[in-house]
Amino acid sequence: MNKNTPMILLTLIMISVAIYGKWVDGKIHETSETLIKNNLEPQPWLSKAFDYYGTPIQSNFTGTFNPEKVKDNLKDIKEWKVTRDSVWGAYLKCEMSPEEQKIVDKVNDEIKEADDVIDELIENVEDNKNLAETDSLIKSGEIDDLINPIMDDTNALIDLQSSEGATLVHEIQDLLKTFSNFMIAVLALAFILLANVIMKFIKDKKEAVKKPVRRTPVKRKPPVRRTTTKK
Repeated sequence: MNKNTPMILLTLIMISVAIYGKWVDGKIHETSETLIKNNLEPQPWLSKAFDYYGTPIQSNFTGTFNPEKVKDNLKDIKEWKVTRDSVWGAYLKCEMSPEEQKIVDKVNDEIKEADDVIDELIENVEDNKNLAETDSLIKSGEIDDLINPIMDDTNALIDLQSSEGATLVHEIQDLLKTFSNFMIAVLALAFILLANVIMKFIKDKKEAVKKPVRRTPVKRKPPVRRTTTKK
């Protein structure tokens, strides 16, 4: 193995962790945003849309008809409807699954049919006309027959929101689990490579200590011969 190979592998590991981590972060952010916008935020809107029929309409246009009571409540009824239209409109802008869209299309048809009748009853009370017919219609249970499917289907939408939201949460959990397993494997490999680098370093040090130092021989100058002069 080339002495630079472990360092190259460690660098590649760091790059792969960064790339994969960025992908996981983006995926979690995308899934979380979908969860919030399409599942968590709409639930209160659905509840308010449900409440319009479950509170002011049922209490004023089912059971015993009392024109004076309804007149006193007309302002509240209209305010409830404005709120219903607002939150329902906001909900319709959400991204929906095919199953959810199918229920919404059905609810839209049911709302139109019910509102046409209820608006006519409100007009009768406001103008003090056709009160006997209004009383007869309420006693027949027709209003209940019109609004009960709306409330049932709205509940189905709320249940579907919860179910789809739970699925998205599980997706996030699976992503985190996969990333965690990936990090464990990468760390294990990184430790092995690091140990290899350290051992190679120690081995090189030991070999450097054991290797004898070559001494350069010192060249001695030849002795100088003295010459004597004869007298």
